[in-house]
Amino acid sequence: MFNPLETPWLLLIIGIVILVIGSFIRNNVSPKKGLLLILAGLLIAAAAFGVDYAFQTDYEQLRELLNTCRSAAVAGDVRQLEPCISPQYRDSIHRTKDAFVSDAARIIKIAGVSRIRFQTLTFQFTGNSARASLNMTVFPDPQKSAFGGGLFFVEMSVEFQKENNNRWAITSSEVESVNNERTGWNIVH
Repeated sequence: MFNPLETPWLLLIIGIVILVIGSFIRNNVSPKKGLLLILAGLLIAAAAFGVDYAFQTDYEQLRELLNTCRSAAVAGDVRQLEPCISPQYRDSIHRTKDAFVSDAARIIKIAGVSRIRFQTLTFQFTGNSARASLNMTVFPDPQKSAFGGGLFFVEMSVEFQKENNNRWAITSSEVESVNNERTGWNIVH
């Protein structure tokens, strides 16, 4: 289904086309009618930028949610992570949100991450749920990490659900591989 909030470029293109038509009419037919079309084209183009600025799409919300999780891992602050997790969170190892958050606090402390870079990030949307596949490079801080320096290539899948307050939350996550070796959450247990 087409969503104009996802693609404000359509409004921008329509505005530019009307602007060009208005310029042609102003120069060749009627200056007054052409001026009205030029103004309409400018207003439509401005509306495109306004729509893009005013509304946050589902993709942008999920991207922001993952960036918040990344910042929490780098900062070593699990309290930043908690609002991102749904009360109904459940994965292959963690049966509750509290179990996941306490395990995440332990993992974040041991890992001592200095930087996380998303290599690839893809989303699949189905109604009020979504799934993200991410490949990332994790850089441990040599002074804080139990793993020393170096880097890790991590592949994860994360599932999201839009809650009643129209806010996305993480409902499940799985570690798919670390350094191209298939694994799961059991790697950190």
